[in-house]
Amino acid sequence: METSLASDPYDRVRYPSYAYAQTHPDRLCAISRLHGLEAAPPERCRYLELGCGSGTNLLAMATYLPESRFLGIDLAASAIAEARRGAQELLLTGCLEFRQGDIATLADLGEFDYIIAHGVFSWVPEPVRLALLRLIQQHLAPQGVAYISYNTYPGGHLRQMVRQMMRYHVEELPEDQRIEQGRALVQFVHDTQAGPPAYGPILQAELEHLQKADSGLIRHDDFAECNQPFYFHEFNALAQAHALQFLSEANLHEMSFRNFPPAAVETLLQLDTVRREQYLDFLCCRRFRRTLLVRQGRPIDREHPEAYLPSLTLSSDATQEPSPASPSTSAAATTPSSAATHDAETTFTRSQAKVTFRSDFAYTLLSELTAAWPCRRTFSQLMATVRARPGATEVTETEMQSFVLQTISIGLVDIHTGAGLCAAGVGSHPRASRFARWQVGHGDGLTSLLHASIRTQGDLTPVLVELCDGTRDHQALVEALLAAVVAGRLLPPAGVARSDVERLRTSITKHLPGTLAHLQRVGLLEG
Repeated sequence: METSLASDPYDRVRYPSYAYAQTHPDRLCAISRLHGLEAAPPERCRYLELGCGSGTNLLAMATYLPESRFLGIDLAASAIAEARRGAQELLLTGCLEFRQGDIATLADLGEFDYIIAHGVFSWVPEPVRLALLRLIQQHLAPQGVAYISYNTYPGGHLRQMVRQMMRYHVEELPEDQRIEQGRALVQFVHDTQAGPPAYGPILQAELEHLQKADSGLIRHDDFAECNQPFYFHEFNALAQAHALQFLSEANLHEMSFRNFPPAAVETLLQLDTVRREQYLDFLCCRRFRRTLLVRQGRPIDREHPEAYLPSLTLSSDATQEPSPASPSTSAAATTPSSAATHDAETTFTRSQAKVTFRSDFAYTLLSELTAAWPCRRTFSQLMATVRARPGATEVTETEMQSFVLQTISIGLVDIHTGAGLCAAGVGSHPRASRFARWQVGHGDGLTSLLHASIRTQGDLTPVLVELCDGTRDHQALVEALLAAVVAGRLLPPAGVARSDVERLRTSITKHLPGTLAHLQRVGLLEG
């Protein structure tokens, strides 16, 4: 979001619009609770997004939180016009408003429980950055939470190196050639480089980023006039100057360090929170942060998270892996010796998080969570399941709390404040998310009920999502998909002619259950 009203680049080149799970009020409220802070419930909150673009993030929230009030502001007139059309089509104008405006001149906005600025802070001039912090200082409710994402050093140095090379290469080219030529330059340097051994992997990582990224994202991030990373301590000093204090990262696992060598853990434990976060950035070569801030003076409890677990719900889509040959040293959760054990080690992984153990209760707990996904369980429900297992050995609440907190800290388990909206199963008349059904033909991909963006491949998923409106049973869905293939809206299965109706029906019938199960698993079906 840039500040030139005369010629805003976001009007000339559209920025892709997605939902960001880290910004959902459910996540922000849950993290606040885990630190002993009260926050507005997601179902009844006041929420402001600065730099909202064409509104996907807010449209997805407002669809399912009609008792809350949302305001989105962006400088680009075309983006705001698109967002307003979405709000009207979804009948959300009673709880959702979009305004065109400049952060530097906004006033009289009222008070908000959550203020979000995703993809803004590093990409605007310094006067606008300071205006953004003043706005938060003035309009954040006493128990409010602010979210700001920004580029960071030291990892930002690597991105800046490639960005500056690309900007030099394309500075005299027309805008419509710059992205293609920027990618071509990095490919050329990667293929030809004769630098030190570390140079190749850096270029490879940046090249992969450029090849995968949307062209609009590259234009507004990598080629933007403003793209300023910060050391965390610099950002924190700016926040403190505006009466704000660091709460946590929106992704809690990004603050984890227990999987480091023991000597490093001991050193980090001796530091205060802010200095520890800065040294973690050094150790991880971090290049991007999603930081949560609250008002100075609020008493943050970082010592007793177990006291707040009963107020949260938990979920996980971790996968169980074959037993390793030897104990894992990567983010491994240790369990008390009093717990019953398996015959072999068990490993659960999720993204880069891993837990390896021999504990019977840990296996039961994680199996219950992963089987329930995308639905959630309370700590009490998990405790009851663990204690009801056959041949159960008594497990204390403290042992359970310790293990759950470890899995949360490394990102194996997510925390929430409520039961969620996802279907526990496919059901006889599956109903896809109302917002996802609207998105078919409107937005950038689909948004799940987990507030996650789902990039669809091929045309089957969008068509099936549109058809799953709760009125069709499985056989009716087969016939509707068959009609879509015959009409040319869907490609026929490989090796089956479009005119061979019976073979088409047989193939669709065979594959529909698995496809519906996938929709349910990724959180596209409503409960």
